Amino acid sequence: MTSAADSLTEFEVKVESSLHEVGPPRSLGQDAWRRFKRNKLAIFGLVLVIFLLLVAIIGPFLVDDPTAQSTALREKPTNQHWFGTDQLGRDVLARVVYGVRLSLFIGFMVAIIAVIIGIVVGALAGWFGRWVDSLLMRFVDILLGIPYLLLAFALIAVVGRGVGAVILTLALTGWLQTTRVVRAGFLQVKELEYVEAARAIGVPTRRILWRHILPNAFQPVIVLLAIGVGSAILAEAALSFLGVGVTPPAASLGLMISEAQSSFSTAPHLLFFPGLAIVMTVLGFLLVGDGLRDALDVKDE
Repeated sequence: MTSAADSLTEFEVKVESSLHEVGPPRSLGQDAWRRFKRNKLAIFGLVLVIFLLLVAIIGPFLVDDPTAQSTALREKPTNQHWFGTDQLGRDVLARVVYGVRLSLFIGFMVAIIAVIIGIVVGALAGWFGRWVDSLLMRFVDILLGIPYLLLAFALIAVVGRGVGAVILTLALTGWLQTTRVVRAGFLQVKELEYVEAARAIGVPTRRILWRHILPNAFQPVIVLLAIGVGSAILAEAALSFLGVGVTPPAASLGLMISEAQSSFSTAPHLLFFPGLAIVMTVLGFLLVGDGLRDALDVKDE
């Protein structure tokens, strides 16, 4: 007959064996990366983003001057000009490479500035509540009710054209969604017991905000940051296409499409290559953002 001590020993052995199979505890980042890797589309998007980043960093050292003109006008792709030349004899490959670099720069700058503004406004609204929340969120609702292009055109009419103006315009119109997400996170987290305990023992408000509430409300912001880069790139291309974005002779993907739209029947490569670059860039960041959303959502486990 098995004794209680022998049964306890067998139970401890099984528990240790189960813990050994489970493995060492993982951090939140490790768990998120493990879930992210299971998403094939997210990995594909990450590969696209890494490739485009390498193009933006290394590409300018491997191509010609994007503003240099030649006598070969609207030349189709050849061994000398892999993507052909445009209506001014400029190398399309060089302009696409520099256009990708400019688009990524604008996209990252717009997303970072918009996230910073959104975090500040959303944190103020969510933490203080009452009339502060009502005032800030009604202002956000008013801006959300204005058509995006109309608001962008109005801002550009004030600040002018150029890369800096595009970044400022897109950042000032892109923080609204982040504000709503951060506010919702603050409203939820600030009512938790550990926040109430921190306030009860006299922890400074600034420390509570930055050390206890913001990290727990920041996960959705990471997703918005990734998606925001792609959205800003697409918006910059749209503004440049409409003639109110980046000014010539800068190599902008949207500007390249705008200049080539009249040559579609005779030189389709002038539209195809910059259009493909825009699709790859936006698709890559959207897939990464979607993968991050699933990876950071622990409720799916």
